Amino acid sequence: MQTKHMTAVLAVIILLLLGIVLLAGALDHTVTAALASEKSAVPIMAIETPAIAKPDKPQELWRITAYCGCATCCGEYANNRPEGKVVGAAGVELVQGVSCAARGLPLGTVVRIEGIGEFIVQDRTGKEQAEMYDNKLIDLYFTDHEAAKVFGRTNRAVEVLR
Repeated sequence: MQTKHMTAVLAVIILLLLGIVLLAGALDHTVTAALASEKSAVPIMAIETPAIAKPDKPQELWRITAYCGCATCCGEYANNRPEGKVVGAAGVELVQGVSCAARGLPLGTVVRIEGIGEFIVQDRTGKEQAEMYDNKLIDLYFTDHEAAKVFGRTNRAVEVLR
């Protein structure tokens, strides 16, 4: 029990530190992606970003949630993980702090989430869940289920960057 508590506390501390770094502007998504790809055993390939129309409002309110690659979060998709790697719908290995899932945006879209940072859409949310929020749902990828639970869910302004 104490280990679970310590894991949850550590996850909160990591999320707070990540938020401070991102708010300070010390890292942008390019640096984060580069660092992540250095740590990744599978090369993360560049995704050609399709041309998309930006919304009339620069920022819109979206539902932000969190998930990991476990069976609880991913259902049947968790059963086929070669070498334990979590690969998203874009065909790239997902990276915490970089990857997110969204059904309402093309794969490769870069978004800025108010107070959290910039992410690349590299996976898809469940159709039913996305429809509950009029396709305004972004699911942030975490490597750890407890950290995803600690993040929970929130509503934030989202800006489509490219």
